[in-house]
Amino acid sequence: MNKQKIILASQSPRRKILLKNITENFETIPSNFDEIWDENKNLEKNILFFWEWKALDVAKKNPWKIVVWCDTFPIHSKNWNYFKPKDLEDAKKMLLSYSWEKLQVLSWLSLVKVDNIWWKIVVKKISKISETFIYWWKITENDVEEWVKKDEWQWRSWGFSIEWFASKFVEKIDWCFFNIVWLPVSLLKNMLEEFND
Repeated sequence: MNKQKIILASQSPRRKILLKNITENFETIPSNFDEIWDENKNLEKNILFFWEWKALDVAKKNPWKIVVWCDTFPIHSKNWNYFKPKDLEDAKKMLLSYSWEKLQVLSWLSLVKVDNIWWKIVVKKISKISETFIYWWKITENDVEEWVKKDEWQWRSWGFSIEWFASKFVEKIDWCFFNIVWLPVSLLKNMLEEFND
């Protein structure tokens, strides 16, 4: 991996840990881009709008550095958009909905660099999507009652952490595991190599 400075446009502790598997040569600067969701658009269309703009917001203020931006969301078969549960009852409903579910997890990953070359600005960017599927076993109401006592729902998006209590209900995972824990590491490594060619 080359020594060019990288900026992670995220405050996620998990993403910072995973990025260190690729390089130690980075800093974290979250984007200040105003993320206003359009209620008339679905999850994918909203994310596509933010996809490159959030990375570009940081890149414009930090020229000559590669900005990494990633956002990860689950896509439920019932087209529910899942973030952090609002309260205990919302968490119970969310966790129970995973029973026998094939949950699609998508990460939108962008690399952006802005170069000021004499009188013009040159923007270089690469964007790709990583896709993973989580196949769940049956989850009962009793399982959920035990699950919520672990309190992960209070501080985890989607109400669970795949490595902890949720692991006992996962039948299998198709494709990149690290996509579920917020950063598709191998895809990012390949993108950085492609970016620097």
